[in-house]
Amino acid sequence: MSALPTFGAVALSARDLVAQRFARAAGRLHLVGGGNPAASAIIESCAARCWRAALDHGHTCIAMDPDEIALLGDSPAVASAAAALADSASTERRDAALVLEGGHLFLERLWRAEWRLARRVLALADPAPVATGEKIAAELAAVFGGSDPDEAQRRAVAVALARRLSVISGGPGTGKTTTLARLIAVYSRLVPEARIAIAAPTGKAAARVSEALYAQLAEFAAATGQVGAQLPAATTLHRLLGIRGAGSRPAFGARRALPFDLVVVDEASMIDLELASALASAIGDNSRLVLAGDRDQLASVEAGAVFAALCAGRDERVSGGVVTLGRNYRQRETPEIVRWAQAARAGTIVADACHDDSAKVRLRLLGGTGGSDQAALATAVLAGYAPALELLARRGGGAEVAGELLARLATYRALCALRRGPLGVEALNRVVAAAVRTSVGAEPAASWYPGRFVIVNRNTPELDLFNGDTGVCLERDGTLAIAFAAAGGLHWVPVAQMPACSDAFALTVHQSQGSEFDQVTLVAAPAGHRLATRELIYTGITRARLGLAIFAAEGALADAAGRVTERTGLLGWRLSGPTG
Repeated sequence: MSALPTFGAVALSARDLVAQRFARAAGRLHLVGGGNPAASAIIESCAARCWRAALDHGHTCIAMDPDEIALLGDSPAVASAAAALADSASTERRDAALVLEGGHLFLERLWRAEWRLARRVLALADPAPVATGEKIAAELAAVFGGSDPDEAQRRAVAVALARRLSVISGGPGTGKTTTLARLIAVYSRLVPEARIAIAAPTGKAAARVSEALYAQLAEFAAATGQVGAQLPAATTLHRLLGIRGAGSRPAFGARRALPFDLVVVDEASMIDLELASALASAIGDNSRLVLAGDRDQLASVEAGAVFAALCAGRDERVSGGVVTLGRNYRQRETPEIVRWAQAARAGTIVADACHDDSAKVRLRLLGGTGGSDQAALATAVLAGYAPALELLARRGGGAEVAGELLARLATYRALCALRRGPLGVEALNRVVAAAVRTSVGAEPAASWYPGRFVIVNRNTPELDLFNGDTGVCLERDGTLAIAFAAAGGLHWVPVAQMPACSDAFALTVHQSQGSEFDQVTLVAAPAGHRLATRELIYTGITRARLGLAIFAAEGALADAAGRVTERTGLLGWRLSGPTG
């Protein structure tokens, strides 16, 4: 493999190399368009900063100082917002790498996505009752007729029936799935021929919401004696929109709307700006969109904080469609985890918030000695995977154990703030992988072996695999293949056909979004690290259903809980005025 290019004596990472190439392309546009040669270096510097802000920190734009604004405003490589709007209405587009608006510099594609999303959100925000008030009230009474109805859930369903765009926010255990099931049941009765789509950002999240919704609808049908709504299996947003690969255009959009009357999207906090823009553009003029998620979770990996911006909307056109669920139905089952989640969300975690080893939440304070800390963490993680390791040691790595092994693996996960380092994802995956190889008698250096647990890193629709899908490698018909859980059985993919993937025994907290596990081991980032944030700690804690072990240095949790992630962008401003 060839070495990475260098700048001076410093090797450039792949991300830095892309930023450098983009900056140089912006510089060339500046010069080719007749820009002042003396300003070329500054244009390149601003372009690189804007690119890195989007890729590394999720910012949609960056604020510029007055001197930079003057230079950027004169550059042929930079379009003003007015010029960019004019270009969007013209058949002839001029090249512009960047857009300058209100003292903020955008990558052109992110500016366009933000502007289009705001415009579409405001268009969808108009009231549009699906039936008369009397009919809606009667159906709501039927599904919320218990002795202790949840008024926030009732309001969420009522809003979704009255508006073309609605947003439901709530933490784990607050009944988002129950609310969505009731909405679907009521909507199906009010619009019997309705075409309904269920989606989520990742394959794992789509599978989970599909399973949960079907279970809730079956319970509702049994309790009421009514026939449950007939739903297709949930799918990923990329598949729903017809996005076939990285950089490809969606098959559905402003010129070809999705063929559904109701589109429900779960785990919507994971949706980045460009995907949200594509989704909103594809909602038909007579269709409605429901976004469900948790505003306190981590924002999307890519640029933007769309769900949080929608939840924080100040304009009644948008805020009137937002409902927050507050009652936690897990309080009786796992009150310790609920309290920790609430403390993380409120920023009130304190360093001495320890629980004894009999509680459902345990805190292990790291001592800062890499060897002993890593050994203690490895012991805990191997204990978490003990049921899976026992099965492999007892029955081997043949295809006949696939279903049981996947079920055992699904109950536990190690989640880390960091990818690298002695307490990061890569180190923990090496520890567990070595134990699995030993269990099945595989070569110590084998890349593929029975029991290897992997997560897919890239959407591959032709194989019916999507980012976030997890599967386990086993021997099948004399060769190695990966088994993935699928509706009605297992989906097998030969090793030779596998897309980009990595070990899944330990995941980053970002990768775990859209999933929940019975038991979780959470490893926090050191105090002061850029990943030591309230959202990351809260997201990690709320992945656990029954038990949680937290490894953190003294003071690290309090530091993280006190630091809120902020992403720069103008979506909230666009949604509060006529500029959308």
